[in-house]
Amino acid sequence: SVVITKADINGSITNVKYFNTITISGAIGDNFTGVSIGGFEEAGDNLIIAGNSVDQDSDSIGYYSARNIYVTATSKNLNTSVESFITHYDDDDDVEVCTPHLVKINDNKLLVMWEEIKDYQLYTRIAVINERGNLVSSIVNTNMRLSDCKPVLLSNGLVCWYVSTASGNTVYFVDPENIESANFGCIPAVSSLKATAFDSTSVTLSWSNVEGAKGYVIQKYVDGKWTDYET
Repeated sequence: SVVITKADINGSITNVKYFNTITISGAIGDNFTGVSIGGFEEAGDNLIIAGNSVDQDSDSIGYYSARNIYVTATSKNLNTSVESFITHYDDDDDVEVCTPHLVKINDNKLLVMWEEIKDYQLYTRIAVINERGNLVSSIVNTNMRLSDCKPVLLSNGLVCWYVSTASGNTVYFVDPENIESANFGCIPAVSSLKATAFDSTSVTLSWSNVEGAKGYVIQKYVDGKWTDYET
């Protein structure tokens, strides 16, 4: 099963509480689960998991079985959990649903983002859910790409990530308040960034102009958070 485990950081690591959010069919030792997890976030009074899964109640589950995007919202005390499916494909649809990303916007809003492949065409879909895991927007199709780079929420309110391909790097931006505009949120990444030592404690950053960019934001990563760098 997919399990959330809770431990007291000041207590014994073996004295834990756990909760099964999804039961996986089969037996212990089976190599195939038909489940992948893409995101875990705290939102409001719940713990949110986003992933994909085959129909665990099906009598016939295999590598090519249809998968769908699901979300579980489990109470922080690990007493209750609700499972919701965002997509509803079956085997005849012949759609490959990839592992999703989950981005927390605030305690009441999260983005779920995933890629789908059908007829050799790949596209990204984006949706908004609330702290209970309920879908609260339409599902938007975009021509963006995703990658192993986890999208992050910037201080300006935009969600950002980058993708590297044979043709170069691309940085994508999505406004979580207007996901319908997502197709228009990509510009080329800065590809000529240079850092030159200024003195023993600082560096000078320089880069070439990026076509389409209205400005640049320099951020630093400290104590697990991205913040704008004061220059």
